[in-house]
Formats: sequence, structure tokens, C-alpha cells
Amino acid sequence: MWYFKVLNLPPVPKNFTDAILAHGPTDILRDYPGWTHVREDGSVVVSARNPICVASPGLESWLRHNITAVYRDVGIRYAFGSTNPGTAGVHTDQTRKYVLQYLVRDGGATLTYWQEEGHPIMREPHARVGDYGKLKVLDSGRLEEGRWAILDTRILHSVENLTSDRISVQISLDDIPDHLGLN
Repeated sequence: MWYFKVLNLPPVPKNFTDAILAHGPTDILRDYPGWTHVREDGSVVVSARNPICVASPGLESWLRHNITAVYRDVGIRYAFGSTNPGTAGVHTDQTRKYVLQYLVRDGGATLTYWQEEGHPIMREPHARVGDYGKLKVLDSGRLEEGRWAILDTRILHSVENLTSDRISVQISLDDIPDHLGLN
């Protein structure tokens, strides 16, 4: 079983990443407001707001021709507005099983996978856990800016130790495309 894998796919061209950094969040596709979490030490943190914004037609075309033509949607995800250091909350995704993610800015964060006590590793869509005392770390790692990774979003995961905004290009998947060689 894997939780996330770094992939050897072409980098998003600089003209697209420069435009993403210059324009910030616009044309929101879905918005996920922050919610309260209780850390193991009893401290309370509000997770980062996580809007997904529509990708430009040019970027979507480039992704379709260079990364995958089979996807649910593509967008630009922002994580911002959390306590410092912050979290993007322990959750499973609501609308997808996997995500191809390209970090434009890592926000200093660590991707962490969790299992909640008394629950299976694979969870239902849109599960949330707000009490870190009920969680066990399954895997954790820093993803690199300028690299693609695929994440299994059916397993509880979070982005921890956010010290600044995190920005990524994301391709939502229901299945893993055969050309990625992971099946």
C-alpha cells in the first residue's frame, strides 16, 4: 500500500506558475473553510482555508496534453489563513479518490497520512477528524516544489507545519491513469 508517490512527469511551464503566483486565488471552483482541531498537547488550531480555483484554459490544455487527458477536474489549490504553524486539517477528500499535485509553493509544510483509532485506513469521502489524540501517523514527508506527486485521498491526510501559503496545481482523479505505471 502506498499513500503518496513522487512522479517523474514534466514540470508545469514557468509562464503558468508565474501567472498563478501573480494573480492569487480567483474564480473559485470549490471552497473549504477552516475548522477547529485539538492537538495532542491540548492546543487548538484552526485549519487553513483551502479554496480550489479554476485553472486557466491554457494551463488546462497543457495538463491535458502533457500529464493526463483523463480527469474529473483541474484547479489551483491554495492553503492560507491558518495559525502559524498551521494545518490543512485531517480529512479525506470529498469529490475524488486521487489527486495529481504539482507544488508551486510548498508553504514549509509536511504531508502527513493518519489512521483514526477504531477505524479502517480507507475511509469514506469527506471524513474529518479534529482530535489529534485519536490519530496515529502512517506516513509523512515533504513534497518538493516543482515536482508532481500522486496522493491517495481516500486515506486521512493533512498538511502540517504550514508557515506560509501553500499553492499547488491539482488534477482530480477517480482512477489512476495507466500511463502513470502505478496499477
